[in-house]
Amino acid sequence: MKQGTVFAVLSAASAPVLAQSSITLYGVVDANIEYVSHYSSIAPTQPGFPGPAHSKIGMTPGGLSGSRWGIRGTEDLGRGMKALFVLENGFGSDDGKLQQGGRIFGRQAYVGLQSDSVGAITLGRQYTTIFSALADFSPTRYGVQYEPIAMQLGLNYRSDNVIKYVGKFGGVTAGGYWSFGNGVAGAGEVAGQFRRDTGYGASLSYSGGPFGATVVYDQYNPTLSAATGATGAFRKVALAASYETGPVKVMGGYRWGLNKGTTDATLLRDNYYWIGAN
Repeated sequence: MKQGTVFAVLSAASAPVLAQSSITLYGVVDANIEYVSHYSSIAPTQPGFPGPAHSKIGMTPGGLSGSRWGIRGTEDLGRGMKALFVLENGFGSDDGKLQQGGRIFGRQAYVGLQSDSVGAITLGRQYTTIFSALADFSPTRYGVQYEPIAMQLGLNYRSDNVIKYVGKFGGVTAGGYWSFGNGVAGAGEVAGQFRRDTGYGASLSYSGGPFGATVVYDQYNPTLSAATGATGAFRKVALAASYETGPVKVMGGYRWGLNKGTTDATLLRDNYYWIGAN
């Protein structure tokens, strides 16, 4: 029996002695003191009747953004081409613990190539297209404590084993991604279970003068049966727009969602609307 394997590899290296190379160390530390009234930590004794509620005050990690530090680098390859990479770690500012399930670079870890004329292709753990496309239309830029990002975008807004494309052509930006398996151990795919925890999406955005708009589609296929690898299909479609006048930028959008199970039964059908200004 013969066995063949094909590998596609991208690597980015930086050499500090070369003028066309750059390395940036960056980070954010965000901590806040939060006061909550009518907070109940006691399980309800009956449905619809929560336990006694009290006030609560304490420190929480991340107010407007999650604390992180990272390294990003680029190297000019000539003829409008660049190699690039990003490694980004997330941690709690209140206790110093790793976030994202204890991963060293749980926020982002990817490598890629960028062309001035064609766009960029990146491979690794990174944000999905729906996250990137709607970021400019979020009043708080996905503020950790103030915007329900998982409800809006789904739990897979940051995924493993992703190949992603972003191309900018004048005022138009096109994007798309494919995840070979979010949270799947090893190389991503499981033999004989191609759809297991996969995801994909695409977006088209426009920005010109004070006006901006985007339309985006996202689908995540979570494993609903560990034994068989049977998956569901969690679909989302979003439209958003913004208009800037003077120092104020007004924005809003709508997200349609439909979650299907392994037998095509509807698990959830929801709508999400938002409007705001900054």
